[in-house]
Amino acid sequence: MDAEIIVLRLLHIVFGVIWAGWAVSLWLFVEPAARASGPAGGVFMQNITGNTPLLKVMTIAPLLVIIAGIRLLWITSGGFDGA
Repeated sequence: MDAEIIVLRLLHIVFGVIWAGWAVSLWLFVEPAARASGPAGGVFMQNITGNTPLLKVMTIAPLLVIIAGIRLLWITSGGFDGA
């Protein structure tokens, strides 16, 4: 198997898991806990997004998933050739 395909698959899978995992964790655990904390929840959310690399990772992860997926599709389809 081509090394490029292996690397692209790894990027696509690993960053897809990071992206989806964080989204589900945020939805099920972080957001409800922040809401239940009242005004302190807002401070917590500001700290988690401002003082950690979370926003950078959550911006880069979906971009890498999409770019790797498009490149994989390009390779496997022969350059998006309809024939």
